[in-house]
Amino acid sequence: MVDFGFSRFGLKFREVMFQNSKEFTFNNEDVCLYHQNINDVGMLDIIKPKYSRIDTQYTIHTDLSVSEEELNIKISKNFRYEIRRAQRENIKIHFLKGKEALESPDILNQFEQTYNNMFVEKNMSNRLNMKYVIAALKAEAMVLSIAIDGKSGQTLVYHAYVIDEDNALLLYSASKLWTDKVLGNLIGYANKYLHWEDMCYMKHVGIQNFEWGGISSKDEPNGIDKFKMSFGGEVVQLKNCIFANSLKGRLYVKVLKERDKRKNEINN
Repeated sequence: MVDFGFSRFGLKFREVMFQNSKEFTFNNEDVCLYHQNINDVGMLDIIKPKYSRIDTQYTIHTDLSVSEEELNIKISKNFRYEIRRAQRENIKIHFLKGKEALESPDILNQFEQTYNNMFVEKNMSNRLNMKYVIAALKAEAMVLSIAIDGKSGQTLVYHAYVIDEDNALLLYSASKLWTDKVLGNLIGYANKYLHWEDMCYMKHVGIQNFEWGGISSKDEPNGIDKFKMSFGGEVVQLKNCIFANSLKGRLYVKVLKERDKRKNEINN
């Protein structure tokens, strides 16, 4: 189970992942971010009375209990080729877990800069929540993986996962693809290779459930959805919940729900 807190917007946030809802209790947080356990058959009845925003989301789940050979054969033929190409191009993979990553502030700063710059190039407002990242690392609940060009030493791709003993969830993925067009093909190879090495690493440390961080649609997948699906996982449906546990928390959730309503009105 993952359970840690952090402060943002003057609120106390608490992240809870991979816990059965029947075992869940609130603490002193203003807002609880709850990600449903993939093995939880409950319907969140115990926390339904709380003021909440519940998002039922499709995601891709990869079962890491099978052999590496079985994992590899499920990957699309083109992706398997690009993974091998990355190895030939001397892409190096490095993992940093928890406090080990905190001891490498330069890497964290580069990760944040790469992520933010990527979305600036896309004309999107997404920004890395570094307070969340640091809190997760302090709780030993996050692994950062990086793909490095073995020839130049330049880091090309970053992935960040929230983990516990049995589960891993892809939270952030950032690359220099949007800011370095010259290395575009190499970055593409490196990204696919890094995802493959991520799965192997998680499997080797005993994790069985590997989640790909959500898709927009199972019936009409976009480009990112198709990318994730090409690694051979199964489409499943899980709930991402935001629960208010104080008056300030209720105001925060209310703002989110009003923002969702405006977006739906614009889209419709």
